[in-house]
Amino acid sequence: MKRINLLFVILFCFTSQLRSNDQPSGTTDPYQLFQEEEYLEAASLFLENAHSGKDGITRSNGFYNAACSFFEDFTKNRNTESLDKSIWLYYRVLQLDENNRNAAHNLELARKIQIERQQNQEDSRENQQKQDQDREKIEDPLSGMSQEQKELASRDDQTSSEHRKLQEELNQKTENALNNSENPEEKEKLQQILEKQKQALTEMKEKRGDRARDLQEEAAQMLQQLEQNKNQDNQKAMNNRQTGESLPEQDRIDPEIQQILNSELARQDQKEKSQDNYNFVEKNW
Repeated sequence: MKRINLLFVILFCFTSQLRSNDQPSGTTDPYQLFQEEEYLEAASLFLENAHSGKDGITRSNGFYNAACSFFEDFTKNRNTESLDKSIWLYYRVLQLDENNRNAAHNLELARKIQIERQQNQEDSRENQQKQDQDREKIEDPLSGMSQEQKELASRDDQTSSEHRKLQEELNQKTENALNNSENPEEKEKLQQILEKQKQALTEMKEKRGDRARDLQEEAAQMLQQLEQNKNQDNQKAMNNRQTGESLPEQDRIDPEIQQILNSELARQDQKEKSQDNYNFVEKNW
């Protein structure tokens, strides 16, 4: 089975750590479970070993092996929760042994994957929000009505048959929006606007152009205010969704751990500039 260099590095470090630990007692062997690709079961047992360890080395190795197991579960099943657990277990290893370069290296590589996935999710979320906004503009019956009413109010031929026809069409749009609205406050405003528009149409038929224009302007202002309120409500709802989907607090790197990572990255950059290049290798055990 093909693996990228990232996995090879983690597997190599994992096997070297296993040799430094005693085999666990009992019939359930986490090392065997790992080789059988039962990674979650292996991780659970390694964590038990870590928590029951009597010294820092045993606990550190247990957390390290569990981190590798969780990462392998992520690569096999694309389980984001396993990726997160592996990262925080590598943090735990570094808290116990800040000189563990394998853990620091594996942590940085896993974090790069996590950050890339989060960025992809954020990009997808932004694209979806833009699509939702565009769709709302198309589907929103109020969209553009205030501008249309302003244009009618600015015309000189207030009493012409053509102008009356355009106002009738706009009145019908307002009535449709009123009938389709499920918001009580919006329905009340639309009812008031429709009354203004109907009064304007009556004045136009009675050849009172100036009065018709005043009513049209009032209707246009009310429509504009209604559109602005609706846009603000939509933006608030979108912001709330975005806040609810923002990255959890645990995804932020602890400053002390970040310092360790920075030191390790500096050492790695000096040792090999092409460390991040991926090469396919065979899993050899």
